[in-house]
Amino acid sequence: MEETVWESHLTGRWGVARETLRETRQRVLEEGRDWRTVANRVVLTGEGVRKLQAALGIPVEDAENGQKAAPTAPASAGAAETGKGREKALGGDLLVGDGPFTGAVSEKNAAAARLRVMRLVRNPRVVLARRLDGGEVLRLRVRDNGKYRPGMEVPARQVQGDLYEVVGRGPRWVGKW
Repeated sequence: MEETVWESHLTGRWGVARETLRETRQRVLEEGRDWRTVANRVVLTGEGVRKLQAALGIPVEDAENGQKAAPTAPASAGAAETGKGREKALGGDLLVGDGPFTGAVSEKNAAAARLRVMRLVRNPRVVLARRLDGGEVLRLRVRDNGKYRPGMEVPARQVQGDLYEVVGRGPRWVGKW
């Protein structure tokens, strides 16, 4: 029996965005020989995985050890500069940009910060927020975004990169802490 790997597992293992893998797979690999669909999931053969590694420039030792390798190019250069493509992708997927969430909160990032909610997204566990002093748009992980409204100030701590989580309980009423 041949070696097969789910494409979704490679995104976390290699640290490459799912869109980038899909575009490269469609461009480089041949359906039926290098990959196929099983129960609505893309399954890659061993040869398909090796071809993807070569096309993305991921060294073999990094891929085998499961270390995160830097992608050679962003999924879309225009969206990466403006951030609009990133915000759009946040609506359906929490794990965008920084790779999979490890669950660890470092001690230096455990200090609480005040964030202002900017907008809600389709993902009920995420809102987009910004520090009170301005700056970039950040992802804020919440229990349920149904009670959050733009303009609310929320205590949060940094988890990793631009991902923050609420400190303490959530709001008891819509729009009020």
